[in-house]
Amino acid sequence: MAYILLIVEDNKMADLIADFLIFNDFYVEKVIDGIKGRKIAVQKNPDLILMDMFLTKGNDGLTLSSKLKKDTKTAKIPIILFTALDLKNQIRKCDAGFDEYITKPFSLEELYVRIKILLRRTNSANFKNGILNFGPLKLLPRTIMAKWFKSHVELKPVEFEFLYCLLQRHDRPVQIELIQKQVWGKVFENDINSIRVHVRNLREKLEPDPKKPIYIKTIYGEGYSLNLSP
Repeated sequence: MAYILLIVEDNKMADLIADFLIFNDFYVEKVIDGIKGRKIAVQKNPDLILMDMFLTKGNDGLTLSSKLKKDTKTAKIPIILFTALDLKNQIRKCDAGFDEYITKPFSLEELYVRIKILLRRTNSANFKNGILNFGPLKLLPRTIMAKWFKSHVELKPVEFEFLYCLLQRHDRPVQIELIQKQVWGKVFENDINSIRVHVRNLREKLEPDPKKPIYIKTIYGEGYSLNLSP
């Protein structure tokens, strides 16, 4: 069953986001103002809400998210806020109740990763058929961290998804195209640089010697393998 996402956005970006998410098997409801957004949230009880901070009609994003979090019918729905502002130092001061925010401009692929991470943090059913731990590795979706042997390692959202993808197929080669589809929702033809950057960052965090990796191995001509078996 597809997840239901509600987009509350009053500009053309909403159409691009909706098309991309539908392509990636989400069911999307889309409205252009906060009043309709609150109504649909109560009626449809979506799995996640995406909304702009500055809506031109009805409730703005901060007001709407605050109202939704105070309503028992919608309080548990995770919310991602779109904003052109850097809210890093204000995110807990505004008491608006949103769960995450993403700063404009952003890529659809970055949004896709954020959505998956937030769904997994708020709905353990996302992992009912997935592997979260094997050997020395345990993924902690609520904190976006990994327990690696006896240490806790902080991960970026993309790194978490990348590692999760490899973990599901541990000790086997995973093709580049599959990694791209699983992590970013699309395949980037002739673009291996972003993959290499994330692999390098993960090796820095997990390998004893990142220049001589023993856990995240490059399988030339195929992709990468997460080697966890003794």
